[in-house]
Amino acid sequence: MTELYFGATRLPPEVKLLRSQNEVISEGEVKGLIQAAQLHLEQRPKAAGCAFSAVAASSQCRELAAVYGGLLTLLQAARALPPSRRRAATLTAALRQIRVPDAWHAALVEAMCGPLPPTPAAPDVTAPVHWQLDIVINHSERGRILEPSVGLGIPSSSGETTYLQFPKAQFLRFRQEMAVMQREMESAESKAGIRPS
Repeated sequence: MTELYFGATRLPPEVKLLRSQNEVISEGEVKGLIQAAQLHLEQRPKAAGCAFSAVAASSQCRELAAVYGGLLTLLQAARALPPSRRRAATLTAALRQIRVPDAWHAALVEAMCGPLPPTPAAPDVTAPVHWQLDIVINHSERGRILEPSVGLGIPSSSGETTYLQFPKAQFLRFRQEMAVMQREMESAESKAGIRPS
């Protein structure tokens, strides 16, 4: 069942640590740590820090940061699952298998099954996209040497530029999919009688 979270039978050490923390941390403290982890995953580090500090001020646990790390790892792994596998019964069984304390299951499953944070909006492109071809000459991994990659810089209306880096094969696949999508849009527009402005 650990494959459900981590793709292998080996658990991360911060998750293994959760097994021994049942008597040390109260259920209220666990809920506070889960709330801090959720804020962290929503890209709100200041709010997450405040929530963690509130729990740490009243806790007697010396390994509170490690427990927080374990809960954060569990939430990240659960959010990476497709919605069809984020069911309460499946997640509870997985938590039992990896021996997370039973008292924490309800709060963890509620956080894991909850709605995902909204994805950021796509940048409003106002200027041409800049691209470049990079070739790695020296790298610690031998397989990456002389492997070309394509870098794209996409400017937005706010003046910021978003950079994407693709291996050459992935870029060619991306380019082909974009061409197919453009053809389909043009076909749909011609059938509907819509003319581009």
